[in-house]
Amino acid sequence: MSNPMNQLIAVIPVNFRQSALRLPSRVGELIEGAAVLAWVLRRVDHMQSVSRTILVHADAASQLQCESIVDGHCVSTPVDHFVGSPSNDRGLHKRRVARQWSSRSWRGGLGGATVYDELLPAAPIAEAMQQFDAESALLIGADWPLVDPAICDEIASRHLEHPDAMKVVFSQSPPGLAGIAVHRSLLVGMAENDAGFEQVFGYVPSRPQPDPIGLDVCVQIPPSVRRCSNRLVYDTPRSIALIGRVAERLGNDFDHADAQQIAATAEQYSSD
Repeated sequence: MSNPMNQLIAVIPVNFRQSALRLPSRVGELIEGAAVLAWVLRRVDHMQSVSRTILVHADAASQLQCESIVDGHCVSTPVDHFVGSPSNDRGLHKRRVARQWSSRSWRGGLGGATVYDELLPAAPIAEAMQQFDAESALLIGADWPLVDPAICDEIASRHLEHPDAMKVVFSQSPPGLAGIAVHRSLLVGMAENDAGFEQVFGYVPSRPQPDPIGLDVCVQIPPSVRRCSNRLVYDTPRSIALIGRVAERLGNDFDHADAQQIAATAEQYSSD
Protein backbone atom coordinates (compact mmCIF):
# COMPACT_ATOMS: atom_id res chain seq x y z
CA MET A 1 0.00 0.00 0.00
CA SER A 2 1.27 3.48 -0.86
CA ASN A 3 2.11 6.06 1.73
CA PRO A 4 -1.05 8.17 2.42
CA MET A 5 1.05 11.29 1.83
CA ASN A 6 1.44 10.13 -1.77
CA GLN A 7 -2.26 9.55 -2.31
CA LEU A 8 -5.28 11.60 -3.23
CA ILE A 9 -9.01 10.99 -3.48
CA ALA A 10 -10.90 9.96 -6.57
CA VAL A 11 -13.96 12.07 -7.30
CA ILE A 12 -16.66 10.64 -9.54
CA PRO A 13 -19.64 12.87 -10.47
CA VAL A 14 -22.72 10.65 -10.87
CA ASN A 15 -25.86 11.45 -12.84
CA PHE A 16 -28.55 8.79 -13.24
CA ARG A 17 -30.69 10.94 -15.52
CA GLN A 18 -28.47 12.25 -18.31
CA SER A 19 -24.99 11.70 -19.63
CA ALA A 20 -22.55 14.52 -20.29
CA LEU A 21 -23.68 14.56 -23.94
CA ARG A 22 -27.37 14.93 -23.05
CA LEU A 23 -28.15 11.25 -23.64
CA PRO A 24 -29.89 8.91 -21.17
CA SER A 25 -27.51 7.94 -18.39
CA ARG A 26 -26.26 4.35 -18.54
CA VAL A 27 -24.22 4.19 -15.33
CA GLY A 28 -26.57 1.61 -13.82
CA GLU A 29 -26.67 -0.70 -16.85
CA LEU A 30 -24.94 -4.06 -16.76
CA ILE A 31 -21.77 -5.09 -18.56
CA GLU A 32 -20.87 -8.74 -18.12
CA GLY A 33 -23.06 -8.98 -15.01
CA ALA A 34 -21.96 -5.79 -13.21
CA ALA A 35 -23.15 -2.18 -13.40
CA VAL A 36 -21.07 0.30 -15.38
CA LEU A 37 -20.37 2.26 -12.20
CA ALA A 38 -19.29 -0.93 -10.43
CA TRP A 39 -16.65 -1.54 -13.11
CA VAL A 40 -15.39 2.02 -12.60
CA LEU A 41 -15.10 1.44 -8.85
CA ARG A 42 -13.27 -1.84 -9.40
CA ARG A 43 -10.70 -0.15 -11.60
CA VAL A 44 -10.26 2.69 -9.11
CA ASP A 45 -9.68 -0.01 -6.50
CA HIS A 46 -6.60 -1.09 -8.48
CA MET A 47 -5.06 2.42 -8.23
CA GLN A 48 -2.27 2.73 -5.68
CA SER A 49 -2.57 6.52 -5.69
CA VAL A 50 -6.19 6.64 -4.47
CA SER A 51 -6.99 6.49 -0.76
CA ARG A 52 -10.74 7.12 -0.98
CA THR A 53 -13.47 7.47 -3.59
CA ILE A 54 -16.12 10.17 -3.37
CA LEU A 55 -19.29 9.85 -5.46
CA VAL A 56 -20.72 13.33 -6.04
CA HIS A 57 -24.50 13.45 -6.53
CA ALA A 58 -26.91 16.16 -7.57
CA ASP A 59 -29.57 14.90 -5.15
CA ALA A 60 -30.31 12.32 -2.46
CA ALA A 61 -32.18 10.05 -4.90
CA SER A 62 -28.98 9.59 -6.88
CA GLN A 63 -27.16 8.60 -3.70
CA LEU A 64 -29.73 5.90 -2.94
CA GLN A 65 -29.36 4.44 -6.42
CA CYS A 66 -25.59 4.46 -6.06
CA GLU A 67 -25.65 2.78 -2.66
CA SER A 68 -27.47 -0.23 -4.10
CA ILE A 69 -24.70 -0.60 -6.70
CA VAL A 70 -21.81 0.00 -4.32
CA ASP A 71 -23.14 -2.32 -1.63
CA GLY A 72 -23.33 -5.20 -4.07
CA HIS A 73 -19.64 -5.03 -5.03
CA CYS A 74 -16.85 -5.35 -2.53
CA VAL A 75 -13.92 -2.98 -3.06
CA SER A 76 -11.17 -2.26 -0.58
CA THR A 77 -10.97 1.47 -1.30
CA PRO A 78 -13.48 3.32 0.94
CA VAL A 79 -16.40 4.81 -0.96
CA ASP A 80 -18.27 7.85 0.36
CA HIS A 81 -21.14 9.92 -0.99
CA PHE A 82 -21.54 13.67 -1.27
CA VAL A 83 -24.67 15.55 -2.32
CA GLY A 84 -23.73 18.93 -3.74
CA SER A 85 -25.53 22.18 -3.07
CA PRO A 86 -28.24 23.08 -5.62
CA SER A 87 -26.76 25.41 -8.22
CA ASN A 88 -27.50 26.93 -11.59
CA ASP A 89 -24.95 25.34 -13.90
CA ARG A 90 -24.85 28.04 -16.55
CA GLY A 91 -22.18 26.26 -18.56
CA LEU A 92 -24.02 22.94 -18.91
CA HIS A 93 -25.56 23.53 -22.35
CA LYS A 94 -22.37 25.08 -23.69
CA ARG A 95 -20.24 22.12 -22.60
CA ARG A 96 -22.64 19.58 -24.08
CA VAL A 97 -22.79 21.26 -27.46
CA ALA A 98 -19.04 21.87 -27.51
CA ARG A 99 -18.18 18.23 -26.81
CA GLN A 100 -20.57 16.79 -29.37
CA TRP A 101 -18.23 18.10 -32.06
CA SER A 102 -15.26 16.04 -30.81
CA SER A 103 -16.69 13.30 -28.62
CA ARG A 104 -14.10 10.76 -29.82
CA SER A 105 -11.11 12.96 -28.99
CA TRP A 106 -9.85 14.13 -25.60
CA ARG A 107 -9.91 17.73 -26.87
CA GLY A 108 -10.87 19.69 -29.97
CA GLY A 109 -14.43 20.63 -29.06
CA LEU A 110 -15.88 24.06 -29.75
CA GLY A 111 -13.99 26.67 -27.77
CA GLY A 112 -11.32 24.11 -26.92
CA ALA A 113 -13.65 21.89 -24.86
CA THR A 114 -12.07 18.67 -23.57
CA VAL A 115 -13.38 15.37 -22.27
CA TYR A 116 -12.56 16.62 -18.78
CA ASP A 117 -15.13 19.38 -19.20
CA GLU A 118 -17.71 16.59 -19.30
CA LEU A 119 -17.02 16.02 -15.58
CA LEU A 120 -18.01 19.55 -14.58
CA PRO A 121 -19.48 21.72 -13.03
CA ALA A 122 -16.54 22.43 -10.75
CA ALA A 123 -18.46 23.76 -7.74
CA PRO A 124 -19.81 20.47 -6.29
CA ILE A 125 -16.46 18.76 -6.87
CA ALA A 126 -14.66 21.52 -4.97
CA GLU A 127 -17.29 21.29 -2.21
CA ALA A 128 -16.76 17.55 -1.91
CA MET A 129 -12.99 18.00 -1.71
CA GLN A 130 -13.40 20.58 1.04
CA GLN A 131 -15.81 18.34 2.92
CA PHE A 132 -13.26 15.51 2.91
CA ASP A 133 -10.29 17.82 3.54
CA ALA A 134 -8.64 16.98 0.21
CA GLU A 135 -6.37 19.40 -1.62
CA SER A 136 -5.98 17.16 -4.67
CA ALA A 137 -8.30 14.80 -6.52
CA LEU A 138 -8.36 12.48 -9.50
CA LEU A 139 -11.52 13.18 -11.49
CA ILE A 140 -13.10 10.22 -13.30
CA GLY A 141 -16.42 9.71 -15.09
CA ALA A 142 -19.07 7.38 -13.68
CA ASP A 143 -19.51 5.89 -17.17
CA TRP A 144 -15.80 5.22 -17.78
CA PRO A 145 -15.65 1.45 -17.10
CA LEU A 146 -12.30 1.04 -18.89
CA VAL A 147 -10.35 3.75 -17.03
CA ASP A 148 -6.72 2.63 -16.79
CA PRO A 149 -5.26 2.39 -13.24
CA ALA A 150 -1.61 2.60 -14.33
CA ILE A 151 -2.03 5.80 -16.35
CA CYS A 152 -4.12 7.32 -13.57
CA ASP A 153 -1.46 6.44 -10.99
CA GLU A 154 1.22 8.12 -13.07
CA ILE A 155 -0.96 11.22 -13.50
CA ALA A 156 -1.66 11.36 -9.76
CA SER A 157 1.98 10.77 -8.83
CA ARG A 158 3.25 13.59 -11.03
CA HIS A 159 0.65 16.00 -9.65
CA LEU A 160 1.46 15.10 -6.05
CA GLU A 161 5.19 15.73 -6.60
CA HIS A 162 4.49 19.45 -7.13
CA PRO A 163 0.78 20.10 -6.50
CA ASP A 164 1.14 23.89 -6.29
CA ALA A 165 3.19 24.15 -9.49
CA MET A 166 1.22 21.49 -11.39
CA LYS A 167 -2.35 22.24 -10.41
CA VAL A 168 -3.59 20.03 -13.22
CA VAL A 169 -1.98 16.91 -14.72
CA PHE A 170 -3.50 14.90 -17.56
CA SER A 171 -2.72 12.66 -20.52
CA GLN A 172 -3.73 12.45 -24.17
CA SER A 173 -5.70 9.28 -23.56
CA PRO A 174 -8.88 8.82 -25.60
CA PRO A 175 -12.10 9.68 -23.74
CA GLY A 176 -12.80 7.26 -20.91
CA LEU A 177 -9.33 5.76 -20.46
CA ALA A 178 -7.76 8.15 -17.93
CA GLY A 179 -8.75 10.71 -15.34
CA ILE A 180 -7.27 14.12 -14.59
CA ALA A 181 -5.51 15.19 -11.38
CA VAL A 182 -6.56 18.62 -10.11
CA HIS A 183 -5.76 20.90 -7.19
CA ARG A 184 -8.79 22.18 -5.31
CA SER A 185 -7.78 25.82 -5.74
CA LEU A 186 -8.05 25.47 -9.51
CA LEU A 187 -11.57 24.07 -9.25
CA VAL A 188 -12.59 26.85 -6.86
CA GLY A 189 -11.37 29.43 -9.38
CA MET A 190 -13.22 27.68 -12.20
CA ALA A 191 -16.43 27.64 -10.14
CA GLU A 192 -16.14 31.34 -9.27
CA ASN A 193 -15.58 32.32 -12.90
CA ASP A 194 -17.94 29.87 -14.62
CA ALA A 195 -14.88 28.47 -16.36
CA GLY A 196 -13.87 25.01 -17.52
CA PHE A 197 -10.81 23.07 -18.56
CA GLU A 198 -11.04 24.63 -22.01
CA GLN A 199 -9.63 27.80 -20.42
CA VAL A 200 -6.78 25.77 -18.91
CA PHE A 201 -5.78 23.91 -22.08
CA GLY A 202 -7.02 26.22 -24.83
CA TYR A 203 -5.11 28.97 -26.59
CA VAL A 204 -6.07 32.42 -25.36
CA PRO A 205 -4.56 35.28 -27.44
CA SER A 206 -4.46 37.64 -24.46
CA ARG A 207 -2.26 35.22 -22.50
CA PRO A 208 -0.42 32.96 -24.96
CA GLN A 209 1.22 29.80 -23.63
CA PRO A 210 2.88 26.68 -25.05
CA ASP A 211 0.64 23.75 -25.87
CA PRO A 212 0.37 21.86 -22.55
CA ILE A 213 0.84 18.49 -24.29
CA GLY A 214 4.54 19.41 -24.56
CA LEU A 215 4.90 20.28 -20.89
CA ASP A 216 5.45 18.16 -17.79
CA VAL A 217 1.76 18.45 -16.88
CA CYS A 218 1.03 16.00 -19.71
CA VAL A 219 1.91 12.39 -18.90
CA GLN A 220 3.19 10.61 -21.97
CA ILE A 221 1.36 7.41 -22.94
CA PRO A 222 2.05 4.67 -25.51
CA PRO A 223 1.52 5.89 -29.09
CA SER A 224 -0.97 3.08 -29.74
CA VAL A 225 -3.17 4.45 -26.95
CA ARG A 226 -2.72 8.08 -27.98
CA ARG A 227 -3.72 7.25 -31.57
CA CYS A 228 -6.85 5.35 -30.57
CA SER A 229 -9.75 7.14 -32.26
CA ASN A 230 -12.58 5.69 -30.17
CA ARG A 231 -14.75 7.09 -27.42
CA LEU A 232 -14.56 4.60 -24.55
CA VAL A 233 -17.30 6.19 -22.46
CA TYR A 234 -20.46 4.16 -21.94
CA ASP A 235 -22.92 6.71 -23.28
CA THR A 236 -23.38 6.96 -27.06
CA PRO A 237 -24.93 4.06 -29.03
CA ARG A 238 -21.64 3.56 -30.89
CA SER A 239 -19.44 3.54 -27.78
CA ILE A 240 -21.89 1.31 -25.86
CA ALA A 241 -21.80 -1.26 -28.64
CA LEU A 242 -18.02 -1.02 -28.88
CA ILE A 243 -17.44 -1.45 -25.14
CA GLY A 244 -19.81 -4.40 -25.15
CA ARG A 245 -17.77 -6.08 -27.88
CA VAL A 246 -14.51 -5.27 -26.08
CA ALA A 247 -15.89 -6.78 -22.86
CA GLU A 248 -17.00 -9.91 -24.69
CA ARG A 249 -13.61 -10.28 -26.37
CA LEU A 250 -11.56 -9.68 -23.20
CA GLY A 251 -13.73 -11.96 -21.07
CA ASN A 252 -12.16 -12.51 -17.64
CA ASP A 253 -9.45 -9.97 -18.51
CA PHE A 254 -11.97 -7.13 -18.80
CA ASP A 255 -11.41 -6.08 -15.20
CA HIS A 256 -7.61 -5.94 -15.51
CA ALA A 257 -6.92 -5.15 -19.18
CA ASP A 258 -4.60 -2.16 -19.60
CA ALA A 259 -4.97 0.76 -21.96
CA GLN A 260 -2.89 -0.83 -24.71
CA GLN A 261 -4.98 -4.02 -24.70
CA ILE A 262 -8.20 -2.02 -24.68
CA ALA A 263 -7.09 0.36 -27.43
CA ALA A 264 -5.93 -2.49 -29.66
CA THR A 265 -9.18 -4.42 -29.18
CA ALA A 266 -11.32 -1.34 -29.73
CA GLU A 267 -9.45 -0.37 -32.90
CA GLN A 268 -9.85 -3.89 -34.25
CA TYR A 269 -13.61 -3.81 -33.83
CA SER A 270 -14.08 -0.23 -35.00
CA SER A 271 -12.30 -1.04 -38.25
CA ASP A 272 -14.49 -4.10 -39.00
